[in-house]
Amino acid sequence: MKIPINRLTKLLKSMPKWSTTMTVTVCLYVLFIMVVLSISFPLKSSSSHKIGRIEHNDRVNDIAYLDDDANGLGQNEQKLLQRARDLPTAINRSDILRDAFKKADLDGDDALSLQELARYINRRIRTHIEASIRNNPIIFSEIDQSPRNGLITWDEYYTYFLKQLGYDDAFIQQIDRKRNSNLDRNTKDLLIRDKALWNEAARTDTFFLTLDEFLAFKHPESSAANLLSLVDDLLRQFDEDGDDHLTMDEFSNVVADDLDDKWRQYMIEKNTFQRQEEFKRLIDKNHDGVADRSELLTYVSPKHPRHALQEAAILFNIADLNKDQKLSLQELESAGNVFMVSRMINTSQTFHDDFR
Repeated sequence: MKIPINRLTKLLKSMPKWSTTMTVTVCLYVLFIMVVLSISFPLKSSSSHKIGRIEHNDRVNDIAYLDDDANGLGQNEQKLLQRARDLPTAINRSDILRDAFKKADLDGDDALSLQELARYINRRIRTHIEASIRNNPIIFSEIDQSPRNGLITWDEYYTYFLKQLGYDDAFIQQIDRKRNSNLDRNTKDLLIRDKALWNEAARTDTFFLTLDEFLAFKHPESSAANLLSLVDDLLRQFDEDGDDHLTMDEFSNVVADDLDDKWRQYMIEKNTFQRQEEFKRLIDKNHDGVADRSELLTYVSPKHPRHALQEAAILFNIADLNKDQKLSLQELESAGNVFMVSRMINTSQTFHDDFR
């Protein structure tokens, strides 16, 4: 439903001056509500038939919020822009963006709505996670060679890693593995990074990884153990009475006493009203006033629609230059590097960076 501009202007002018900020906040919130409703219950018009046939699991049916700071750029948006600045322009960037645009444009009108972009990102996230879990035992078996005992040692992974980069067996055998001799700087840096991640994932013994630990090592966003750890972090930070549940008050009444903690930093940037709405709409699915571990696990899961909708909203804020609530291919290409490092294109690397 569209509200005529003149009526909206008269309405705003008729309000007291002290309420302008509150009015803008409420209007933005209502806009997100309308987006979510239109995603969950698309209009039965000829242009929405394709959208209506999207599978249930691909529907983005929740609210996401931008983490606004004093400069109007949230932490996630700043991170995305920094990644884009550091990315060399790919030769085939235009082809990649055109292909993604075509796949995301569900109604074929040569423009992307927020809903279409969020759906596409959510589908990409789900596909990536499902593929990671499906391929994990296959790759694990390829690495587990000497001996073949259901465990991967660092030496086995080291050999596999270098073979993937094209090094032959003879070269690999003569490398001093403590010093990574004869390897270029980039390969050395990658091995140092992987060794640190290996030590974090090795919960049983630092000398080897089990199948589940290998998944946490290579795909932390797909690991149930990592997600359960995020739930533990949430409860540790906000469960004031220690009953292993979160209430809306516990989730929303946050003080700035520990800004180094990622959860508290995330929460402190939202006002109390936003945190309460997030709890009611995104966490407390059975509406009993408390969130148990199961509900919190769904909330922190990368497959939760809030991640896709938040990413789509950030991309719109950056790329929708004419503010018509549509993204054209030209706007997409104008902010090409931003989309190349986003979950729309580079889904796996983006999640890996965020979960590590």
